[in-house]
Amino acid sequence: MDVVVCVKHVPETAEAELKIDSTGKGIEKTGLVYDINEWDDYALEEAVRIKEKQSGTVTAITIGPQDTDSTLRKCLARGADTAIRLTDPKFDNSDAYATAKILHSIIKTLHYDLILTGMQAGDDSSAMVGPILAEL
Repeated sequence: MDVVVCVKHVPETAEAELKIDSTGKGIEKTGLVYDINEWDDYALEEAVRIKEKQSGTVTAITIGPQDTDSTLRKCLARGADTAIRLTDPKFDNSDAYATAKILHSIIKTLHYDLILTGMQAGDDSSAMVGPILAEL
């Protein structure tokens, strides 16, 4: 079974001292440590388990700049066979619908049997990308 897993590179904010940025609409990102979104990590783990039981492949996909490569490397180390990073300055600050459309644009070109996403992102907790992607 070929599985696609959508993952997000998010800041570890549990113990970080957060400050509002100059726009007043976000947090100051300087000095934050980033990692794979916890819920996406669960989806990745399940995809690898499926692959081990039924053979096939796992493809991890993320959207973001070059620093998101560290998250993709973790996906590969945990059992993903392929990692894809979608990047374009136009993708910055995309809402859930735009994010799902961006992911859909590449996923529809791949061979897959199943798409997994985490329940929600740890940075915005919107929980909308997965359901929107499912509808597309």
